[in-house]
Amino acid sequence: MNLGELKLKKEELPILHESCFEIPIHPRLLESNLTLPHDLASETFRETIDDWYEDLRNYVNKENLKPTKRKWYENYWLKEKTKIERQGNHQVLMPCQWMDKYITQENGFARCFSISRDFGGSLYFPSSHGECEDILSLSSENRGYIRFSAEKAKEFGFEELELGDEKVVKVHIYGSHNIDHYHSALFLRNWAINYMNKAFEFIVN
Repeated sequence: MNLGELKLKKEELPILHESCFEIPIHPRLLESNLTLPHDLASETFRETIDDWYEDLRNYVNKENLKPTKRKWYENYWLKEKTKIERQGNHQVLMPCQWMDKYITQENGFARCFSISRDFGGSLYFPSSHGECEDILSLSSENRGYIRFSAEKAKEFGFEELELGDEKVVKVHIYGSHNIDHYHSALFLRNWAINYMNKAFEFIVN
């Protein structure tokens, strides 16, 4: 697949039940001989801010939200355009007070994204790869958390299996922690998508 076909799209990775989503990890990104910039997560954090604000505003305008929740979003999260402040080595998104915390492996791959441990949430990929896996159907394109075509599912798969009469692939994904609300799920999903799409540039010749 070329870079354009490989890149993740928001519609392929929907947020369900207001806070649940999955980000698949291409197996090439886990190879020890691949080198990624260690500040790539920081760079894509900045690039996610305006995108997140617009997506959240569209969500609040279109979804049938309870009046109290709509007011909460409008009066706090959308009241003023977000901006970045510096705190030491970190960028802080204001007024949310979300910080660009991340952990990279030796090859530069980010195995953890966190905006706030207690109020916001984190994505993580443990060193033991078997802990964060999912099964993708090669025939069901528009169900579940990862809605890839069969071709794209195979591209991200590292092990093909048969479940009854159906062929499936097992893929690496990020796990999640303390993601309780749509606005934080939206930021983490968009940040991870932007990060992965930048990282793909290093595996596509």
